Amino acid sequence: MLKTQMIKGKKTVSILLLSTLLITTLSACSQNSQKVSEDKPKQEQEVKVEAETEKQTGAESETRIIKDMAGREVEIPTNINKVYSTNPMGILALYAINPDTIAGLNFEIGEAEKKFTTKEYQALPVLGRLNKGDANGSEEEILAANPDIIIDMGTIEPDWIKGADETQERLGIPTIMVDGTFENSDKAYEFLGELVGSEERAKELADYFRDSIKETKDIVSKIPEDKKVKVYYAGGDGGLSTSPAGSIHSELIDIVGGKNVVGTEGPGNMEVTMEQILNWNPDKIILEKEGAMGRNGSESLYEDVLKDDTWKSVEAVKTGEVYQIPNAPFNWYGRPQSPSRILGTKWLGNLLYPDYFKVDINKETKEFYKKFYNIDLKDSDVDEILTNARPKN
Repeated sequence: MLKTQMIKGKKTVSILLLSTLLITTLSACSQNSQKVSEDKPKQEQEVKVEAETEKQTGAESETRIIKDMAGREVEIPTNINKVYSTNPMGILALYAINPDTIAGLNFEIGEAEKKFTTKEYQALPVLGRLNKGDANGSEEEILAANPDIIIDMGTIEPDWIKGADETQERLGIPTIMVDGTFENSDKAYEFLGELVGSEERAKELADYFRDSIKETKDIVSKIPEDKKVKVYYAGGDGGLSTSPAGSIHSELIDIVGGKNVVGTEGPGNMEVTMEQILNWNPDKIILEKEGAMGRNGSESLYEDVLKDDTWKSVEAVKTGEVYQIPNAPFNWYGRPQSPSRILGTKWLGNLLYPDYFKVDINKETKEFYKKFYNIDLKDSDVDEILTNARPKN
């Protein structure tokens, strides 16, 4: 009897303990549930704040501030898809780095370009120029092309900086200055490559510039002063348009150790007289033929200079030391300044100093066109490009 009561008592205690445990558990769950319920709006608010922060961060990352090659701080889009250049120099640099970014051309394409450029390049709209002193572009058409940025590549000087500032203010498009001097080509290409997201490609080209300029300087340092060659650069109608030493348009003569007979006096583009040329009496003459964008002199200038009686007393004409500047697809010398100028140093150096610049110009031409323009030249193409440009002996 007692035993039965004890068992019943144990069962009763067990039931009471189980009931207490169940009530406690349910109460805890209820409190936890209430806590979760109370915290939920707070959690949702935190998520909302984080999302808003991410959104704001994304908006801020749509632009960035850079310092251009003139030291100007300019706010530009993070991603650059289209670029308008105020002059051909910037366009031709972009053609080598990333042609898909070119928004439009400054001039109609000439015959020299058509054979050695892509159909996509040839189909680009002609928007004209906006650079200081030579503007003929339609601002309405430039705006309609919707470029992300404008680049102004050339000489970094106060007037050009002022022009870039005015262009940016007038059009409301970030305008960036790029150093166009020959010796800073490597830095300019790396800068442009970073702008348009083509760093690796730009570095490859910049390295070529850097190595070639160093090699050229090393060679020139070995040329005695008394062996320096007097050179006249001839352009325009009749060959009476030229550029003095120190001009961005005649840098190649300076770089390869030639003596520009014009000296350092005068503007970048200047007209001279036949009397001046006779007085200078250059050893060699390099001249333009119809060039890229159809604006550089006359196709017959070479024949005109050799046959014209007024030129026959000039030493270079007497000895037949008159040469056409290669220009397909882009000019090797400087009108307009193009990536081909670096190949022009090898060509002109070999032309003036064959004992010092020992260059296989055919081989160099093929390698350069492949690297910069992705063109595989045939021997006949090289012959065409170097018409009247090879040394006479």
